[in-house]
Amino acid sequence: MHHHPICHYLRGERLYYLLITVETSAEEASENVEAALNKVGLHNRACAYWLFGDTDIIVRVWSSESAIMDLEKEIAAAFHRVEKPIRRLLVSSMETWYQRKIETKLGWHGSLQPESSLRMIENDPPAALRYDCEPSDVRKVMRFFIFIREPSAKNKKLFKDLSNEVKSNQEPLFAAKSRISLYSVYSRDFNGVIFKGETTDFSATAQHLVKFASEQKRLGRETTTYICSRSLRRESNALAIGDDSETGEIAITQNLLISEDCNSAVWQTDGNRVNDARKAVSNLFVRV
Repeated sequence: MHHHPICHYLRGERLYYLLITVETSAEEASENVEAALNKVGLHNRACAYWLFGDTDIIVRVWSSESAIMDLEKEIAAAFHRVEKPIRRLLVSSMETWYQRKIETKLGWHGSLQPESSLRMIENDPPAALRYDCEPSDVRKVMRFFIFIREPSAKNKKLFKDLSNEVKSNQEPLFAAKSRISLYSVYSRDFNGVIFKGETTDFSATAQHLVKFASEQKRLGRETTTYICSRSLRRESNALAIGDDSETGEIAITQNLLISEDCNSAVWQTDGNRVNDARKAVSNLFVRV
């Protein structure tokens, strides 16, 4: 099950990517990552993959800031030898394939009235903010991540341009079955966009990836592509329902104010729906 990102933000969770380079086998890596996630209580909100590339492991996790710091410590302790410092990337805005599905539902924004938003802390979000689907068969699907940076452009412009390119659906790589997601990310050494997708046609997608990288280069963008050779942990996007770590209206306000999320990709749809939804969430600030 997938939830609209705003459901996580209201719970005080942000989306992070951790990039880890280690000297170990995929089997040991899977055990160590699982143990670290379990120890800090994030096992239901994360996925992890073993990569081809200059990084061995990528972990995607919904977490509070304090919990992500604890997770980094646990991962570093679990792997006796980490070749490079763990890279933490914070997602500031996103446009996921399931988010696009949710935002095609009639009245999805109506679920973001102040009272219902507050109820989401202790209860499951309404159906309008959820998308149920069968998980991809890890034996038949290859996932890929493309890290894209445009030195001459800010993240917001790059994100918007890539979003428009995906919506135009002119490239074979952008096919609906590819489940394309975009994430605008920040870190100490990388500001840019992560382009994530999946495929069942490995050979054709390899050609599409090469073509896509060439086109990005022509546009003055830098790309690094990672291919997932195996899943270390199946994707999970569970919410922290009922946790008392970050509850209450003040916490919600702080959670939303510390990010750009309410002013960026979460609301990049069309028409009055966007203004209505933004207004509904902003009303939370007035009540505190």
